[in-house]
Amino acid sequence: MSNEGEYADRTVVGDPVDLTVADLEAAGLGSQLATIEDAVADHLDGSVANVAVVAEPYAGRDVLLEYAEEQLGAAAGHVAFDELVTDFAAVDVPNREVVVVEGCHHLYARRIGGFDALNAFLDHIAASDALFVTAWNRWAWDYLAAVQDLDRAFPVHVHVPRLDPESVSALVREHVDDLPAFVESDDHGRVKTVDFDRATVDVAGRELSVPVPELNVEYLTARDMGEEYGETERVVYERLARLAEGNPGVALALWDRSVRDGELSPTDLEEPEAALDLDDDEAMTLTTVLCNETLSMRSLREILPDVDVAQAVQTLDHQELVELERDARPRSGDDAEAESEPLADGDGTGSVDERADVLSVAPERFHAAVEHLEGRRLLW
Repeated sequence: MSNEGEYADRTVVGDPVDLTVADLEAAGLGSQLATIEDAVADHLDGSVANVAVVAEPYAGRDVLLEYAEEQLGAAAGHVAFDELVTDFAAVDVPNREVVVVEGCHHLYARRIGGFDALNAFLDHIAASDALFVTAWNRWAWDYLAAVQDLDRAFPVHVHVPRLDPESVSALVREHVDDLPAFVESDDHGRVKTVDFDRATVDVAGRELSVPVPELNVEYLTARDMGEEYGETERVVYERLARLAEGNPGVALALWDRSVRDGELSPTDLEEPEAALDLDDDEAMTLTTVLCNETLSMRSLREILPDVDVAQAVQTLDHQELVELERDARPRSGDDAEAESEPLADGDGTGSVDERADVLSVAPERFHAAVEHLEGRRLLW
């Protein structure tokens, strides 16, 4: 059930893999499920302690919300945001004993006046006798907790942590029907502690090619995993956990796209070699997308009015950092006019607006995006 009015009937980019409660339990997230159960039980006993479920994109936050709704049954109403909310008064909040609110990170924008909808939402919660079970993007939550004391409004916090390699292994084993054969790469040979690459150095005006040692970190750290894993399998799970940033949904998406003909090699999980090349506007655009998870081009322009959004998204698309999707809804009025503006043609495949209305961060480049933005202190 979605809320009615301006924020209803949206087409959104889904998670790359459908996680289940069993997946989360296998990955060691049973305590998060238990916290939700306790909050529901406390509410039934007369206590109201609003809940915030906090996780990165694709990390299973929707599963936890669905679990909460199953525990509550007919008592629960549902509100879902997947667009920037500028007027909370336009939102039809169900008059229910419990209200589950999805996509709360769409209630603010980092600009002047960007907290009005969020503040109206918090005022509504404070004046209500209902229990609110809310869901937030991790980076949006961290930012709002620092600048708006958001965490004070939600006594119960359910955080989805980053998984370690053994937890990723347990997740994979629960999720897939059959494990592939773990093999060494034909191109790179056996997994080694130290490998060697070549580099060119200048010596007395002459360029010389010299061997440069390259440490295989996953090979060393994989030794800490249990003996029930083969050596190559341990390296696969170490690398998978690192490239997924410990994110359950990203890990499974990378797994599904890397297994080939029933086999998986550590080098099948190699990240793209091209380093990210982003200017300030492009980096801020990527940050905004990552903190909102899915975002329309129209909302992105509204949040970043001083940025050439079409050009920034074009660059992000060329570096395979975002996934673009069309919105199947018929558009009219202001929506149609806003989305039909002529914009940059990029590489000849048409403008961004001709190819997409909604964008999200690509799972394959999730690690690169997070590492780059954290390095520039653009993520909280």
